[in-house]
Amino acid sequence: MSKSTLLVFCFFLFSLPPLCCSSSPSEEVNALLQLKKEFDDPFNYLDSWKVTDSPCSFYGVSCDNQTGQVIQISLDYNSLTGKISPAVSALDSLQSLIIPSNFISGELPASIVNCTHLRVLNASSNNITGPLPDLSKLINLEVLDISDNYFAGKFPAWVGSNLSCTNRIIRSHRRPWLALPRKAIM
Repeated sequence: MSKSTLLVFCFFLFSLPPLCCSSSPSEEVNALLQLKKEFDDPFNYLDSWKVTDSPCSFYGVSCDNQTGQVIQISLDYNSLTGKISPAVSALDSLQSLIIPSNFISGELPASIVNCTHLRVLNASSNNITGPLPDLSKLINLEVLDISDNYFAGKFPAWVGSNLSCTNRIIRSHRRPWLALPRKAIM
């Protein structure tokens, strides 16, 4: 094989998007449709979420301009009820999950730790219950706002020590944790 052929082949090979490490658009659509399926949407905000559409055209969804992958879901103040589907973890490029001021219930799925690019998690002012999953593996997380929910159990030690968030808002007027570490509240 000549050097020029090898060079062209290498250029072609390295210009391809990585196939092993990112969700395909159809996987992202499926994950978003599972999320929609778990929600009751009384005002039909999620009507644009359809199998045939690009997730980038979905209401409240933003995509990376270069890769086309879902990087943000912003569904605040939409009167959504239901649960957060564990399928959200299939959105491996997700950077922001912003769902405050709805009526979302159930537990925060532990599988959300698979969204390793997550920088903002705002699920404040909902009806989320159960124990708070260990989010310490979300090393890119900068903002964590889970205030005003109904989390149960002991206050997780990882919030005060292992999490590198610059903004953590975890207080709750609905169910205050006892012995809340001072450095955990910002």
